[in-house]
Amino acid sequence: MQSTRPETMFRRAPHTAWRQVDDETILVDLAGHRMLGLDAVGGALWHHLDAPRTLDALIEHVVESTAKGAPKDAVAGHGIPGRESVGRFLEQLVALGVLEIEGRDPSSESVEPTPRSGSPEPDGAGPRILWQEEIAQVAASCAFLPGQNALCNSAPFS
Repeated sequence: MQSTRPETMFRRAPHTAWRQVDDETILVDLAGHRMLGLDAVGGALWHHLDAPRTLDALIEHVVESTAKGAPKDAVAGHGIPGRESVGRFLEQLVALGVLEIEGRDPSSESVEPTPRSGSPEPDGAGPRILWQEEIAQVAASCAFLPGQNALCNSAPFS
């Protein structure tokens, strides 16, 4: 995995869905058939990726959110993460396939194993993947795949 430069542009992978649940952000990787739980700082970074952003812009967002103490961003009281910990976290999400780097081929990334429970940064401020779990089976709706199989061709309530 190469080191992340300040001008590196990150964006969410199009096959990823997410939901905020209390202080945790849960990501669903539809292509990789897995779910991830992000801590409050990781969730704040994820939610700020509503458009492609640089490493510096993401760090600035977390610093501003922490300074404001906004409960919606859920980063108050967690300290301010450093560039190295944020870069490492983003590269981990890239390796898992839920985040992409503009100009880099996503299929060239290798997935590095992630522990089930991350260990906090020494200052307690680093964004973390709290857990991850494989999804045994992801189903598709016939509304998006008409004619793909016999079930999609039949009337569901007839």
